[in-house]
Amino acid sequence: MQIPEYWKTSCDYVDEVYMNAKKASEKRILTHSGGNGPVYMLAYGPKRIHPSAAYYSSALGAMDRTCFATPDGRSR
Repeated sequence: MQIPEYWKTSCDYVDEVYMNAKKASEKRILTHSGGNGPVYMLAYGPKRIHPSAAYYSSALGAMDRTCFATPDGRSR
């Protein structure tokens, strides 16, 4: 299978995106992969904390997507 040209898959490209991320509220290296490459984390905004009545797949199985919604009714 050939990877489409628009998919950026090189480690150098991923490193560049991480280093140049300006809108991220938090940037850090979580760990290193088995090949000793960095595993990056970029956070955008504060963590949304709210209780959920079900996992998304459970909510779909119950045919009630609102079980997987935020308290104000917006889905995650």
